[in-house]
Amino acid sequence: YIPSTWAQGRTTYGGLITALIYGNLQTHIQPSRKLHSITTSFNEPLINDIPFQIHTTLIREGKSLTLAKGSVHQQGKEISSLLACFGEGLESVIEIQENPHTDFIPPEQGTPLPHLPNKSPAFLQHIDFAQTIGDFPFSGSTNPQMGGWMRFRQAPTHITDAHIIGLIDAWPPTLLPLLTTRTMASTITWNLELLQPLPSIEPTEYLAYHANTRAAKNGYGHTEASIWNKSGQLIALSRQTVIVYG
Repeated sequence: YIPSTWAQGRTTYGGLITALIYGNLQTHIQPSRKLHSITTSFNEPLINDIPFQIHTTLIREGKSLTLAKGSVHQQGKEISSLLACFGEGLESVIEIQENPHTDFIPPEQGTPLPHLPNKSPAFLQHIDFAQTIGDFPFSGSTNPQMGGWMRFRQAPTHITDAHIIGLIDAWPPTLLPLLTTRTMASTITWNLELLQPLPSIEPTEYLAYHANTRAAKNGYGHTEASIWNKSGQLIALSRQTVIVYG
C-alpha cells in the first residue's frame, strides 16, 4: 500500500502510480533496452493505505523493440494501465537535436510552490518547486502556461527513469491557474517520451519544466510540456488530457 502522504485528492499521486508500474515492468526488460515512451490511463482512484497489486505482461519482443503493459489492481478493479516501449540504440544517419535551452530564470529566483495542509495535494510535500513561468492555481490568471524547476526534497541516492517519471507529473495542470475558485481536476491519460540516451542527472539537481495548454473546451484540456536538465538539454516530452469538474 501507499501511505496517505502521497495522496492527490481522493487518489494516489499519478506520477508515483506510473513510476511504480514502470519499476515493476522494468525488471522484465533486457537492460540494453531503454524506455522511450509510456502511456498511462488513470481509470479509477487508487486509495491510499489499502493494498494493491501490479500485473505486467510482455506484448512483443523483437530484435530492437520491446512492447509491454502493466496495470494496478485494487479491490477487484483495474485502477491504472500503462503501455511502454523499450528500444535498443540503433545506428542512423538521422540526428536532430533541439538547441539547448539556457535562458531559464535560475531556481533561486523562482517562487516556491507551497504545500498547504488540507488545501493542496499531500504529495507536494515531497517535491521542491521553484516556479518561474505562469501563476498559482486558482489565481484567475489569463496565462495558460506553467513551469519552473523541480526536484525531490529528500534526494535519492541516484536518479533513475522511475524518479524522472515521478517528478514530471508533479506540476499542477495548466488549467488550474485560469480558475478563481478551488475546483477538482484529474488527469485522464498521460503520455511521456524520454529522449534516449539520457544524460547523467545528479540526485540534488533541479530539472526545468515548461507546460502549455494547447486547447481547452467543455471541461477538457490538452497540455504538452518539455523537460530539460540543468545544462539545458531536452530530456523528455509530456502530454496530458485533463478534466476539470465544475
